[in-house]
Amino acid sequence: MPLHNNTHFPPDLEAHELDWEEGRIVRKRSKTRSHENVPEVSYKLWPETLELLTYEWSGDDTGRVLLNRDGFPLWSERYKDGKYTKTDNIRNAFARLAKKKDIKKSLISLKKTSASRLRNNDKYNSVRSLFLGHAEVRIADQHYAENPKELLDRALEWLRGELGIDQLQLKK
Repeated sequence: MPLHNNTHFPPDLEAHELDWEEGRIVRKRSKTRSHENVPEVSYKLWPETLELLTYEWSGDDTGRVLLNRDGFPLWSERYKDGKYTKTDNIRNAFARLAKKKDIKKSLISLKKTSASRLRNNDKYNSVRSLFLGHAEVRIADQHYAENPKELLDRALEWLRGELGIDQLQLKK
């Protein structure tokens, strides 16, 4: 897994969704954020993630946290002159890294690996849907139960060790 605790690490992460003091991203899943029942999730960042975000931060307190070196979003899609165009700097950078380091897994498979490990762990399987940013299925969970923030924090720290992130050395 890249140095973040959810592989759909949001390329559209806005400054107001990042709590630098707490080291948290607090947001709804990008793809489904307009749906009312999608939970707002508070992801405790791994130290490596927070360090990289601090290093790579665009410096814009009001807009996106991460921009490419030309000041444009890392990911975008649009129609221009009737043609669909997509820019994905994250995928391109990961492909270069994967080739250089002989990484066989894709970004999506790393997300699936994390979700599978949570599902197979008796202690943390209850936070798998929250980890993925999925809406709760049961009415009681949707309306009466708070998100288990501390349990998700412990699960993310456990995943950090499971995936070997705590053994990585950052090099800038």
